[in-house]
Amino acid sequence: MVADNELELKIYREKVFHELKRRAEALRGVEGRLAEAQCEIDSATRASRTISGTTARIQIENAHRAKLRAALKALEGERTEAKADLERAEQRLKEVDQRLDELLKEGQEV
Repeated sequence: MVADNELELKIYREKVFHELKRRAEALRGVEGRLAEAQCEIDSATRASRTISGTTARIQIENAHRAKLRAALKALEGERTEAKADLERAEQRLKEVDQRLDELLKEGQEV
């Protein structure tokens, strides 16, 4: 009985571990896109300081920067969600490891 539970937990642990890796990669991807977006905003801001133009051009540049800031904010939300997902997966892995430890102790006592 203990061996069956242990095997099931080990299989589940592998699944949780792979899910943890996938979520970590997803978080890194979001952080990379976030860095790119920030760089683009910084570049657009620097360009607006050096180039002056007509009112229409200034309005277009302002609208573009506003769009970039909105995209950055959305990515920050994605990052927050990805971090929460990663933390939940880490917690699940800890719980499975604790349960495995308990089973091993029970097996040694028998």
